[in-house]
Amino acid sequence: MKLKLKKIIELESKKLNELVLKRLKRLELEKTNKKIKVKKKTNNLFEPKKKLSRSKAKKTNIIT
Repeated sequence: MKLKLKKIIELESKKLNELVLKRLKRLELEKTNKKIKVKKKTNNLFEPKKKLSRSKAKKTNIIT
C-alpha cells in the first residue's frame, strides 16, 4: 500500500513539475518578446532615404 502511494505521489509531482516548467518557459518567452522589438528592414536600393542628384545617382546606379 505504501509503495503504491509513493509511486502515485511521484507521478503527480512529476506532472506538477512539468506544468510549472512549461509555465516558466512561456513567461520567459513573453518577457523576451516584449523586450525585443523587431525592426523591419526595407529594400533601400530603389528608394534612397535622401534625394540624390542625378549625377550621384548615375554613379551609384540608382534609378531616379
